[in-house]
Amino acid sequence: MANSKDLISADVINEIKSKNDIVNYISSKQELFKHGKNYHGKCPVCGKLGSFVVYPKTNSFYCFACSLGGDIITYVMKTKNVDYKAAVSELASIAGITPPEINPMSNNLMRDAAMFYHSQLKTNSKAKSAINQLHAWGIKGKNIVQLGIGFHDNSFNCFIEYMTKQKSYTIAQLEEANLIAKSSRGNYCDKMRNSIIIPTIDSKGNVVCFDYYIMERTQLYKYPNSDNFVRSNHLYSFNLAVRSEKKSVIIVSSYEDYFKLLGLGITNVVATYLPRITIGQLDLLKKHFKVVMPFLPQYVNFSACNQYCRSNGMFCENIRLQGCDSPIGYLDKYGIDNILEKVAEFERIL
Repeated sequence: MANSKDLISADVINEIKSKNDIVNYISSKQELFKHGKNYHGKCPVCGKLGSFVVYPKTNSFYCFACSLGGDIITYVMKTKNVDYKAAVSELASIAGITPPEINPMSNNLMRDAAMFYHSQLKTNSKAKSAINQLHAWGIKGKNIVQLGIGFHDNSFNCFIEYMTKQKSYTIAQLEEANLIAKSSRGNYCDKMRNSIIIPTIDSKGNVVCFDYYIMERTQLYKYPNSDNFVRSNHLYSFNLAVRSEKKSVIIVSSYEDYFKLLGLGITNVVATYLPRITIGQLDLLKKHFKVVMPFLPQYVNFSACNQYCRSNGMFCENIRLQGCDSPIGYLDKYGIDNILEKVAEFERIL
């Protein structure tokens, strides 16, 4: 498990360091005297006089007697006997920065990863097959941008290079976020190679997971459940469904079904990732919708969903497939008009 240092955004840490001058801070806690370009004093840990040196140019310190060294955060930790989070919070307050929360998934990291993948879809010459696949699923330009869909080619470490060198994240952070893989030889490489990358964005705009479709295998791989992400408590494209401002929401179970409906202009739709609807997902929907409309090939818990809706002042309207094996099959055979009429009717009533 990564520690607090690994879980705070690198951008936040860099801002806190830049706004806390190490000489000013340490000189407010102990006596320092200038010698050349650097400052000297008594080591706060071993007590040796003159061995403690503060380097303004690198915003760091070092004791030549006990080998204690580091940045301003390390100084606070060692002199106040506090952990990394507490030291960062103190320095953030001094600098007038809102103390950072420890977020295991690191919203900034996930956002930056999503932006990298999405930019690859737009600029990488190898993304043509991915774009063709998305078009085959029924979504194009505007929809692809709305969903933040991305791409990764078959290179082994372009993502790691970007995230560690240009964004200053650590390998530990990327591993904690389940975005890189470790080989049997102990080397790290990009995880989602030769893939269409499908992020889930929650109603607050945070990226919470990445599923990915490996094109050469025509196979979808799902982001793992963890202490920080539980699939049964999330819905794909819940954020766009909320932004539709409709009172009803259509529920499908697969990305392909979702893409088909979105491509036909319906935005009040979510996907469960599963062949059923969970209580956690219904709890999410309850906050924004009065009507849920299951549109699933094997809706095994319709009665449970109906009972939940009754108990929570909602209505459950099943969209029957009428002999078709999937929502896509239904839409190809019967079109979208019947579904649009149902949505319009609920909007009028509610």
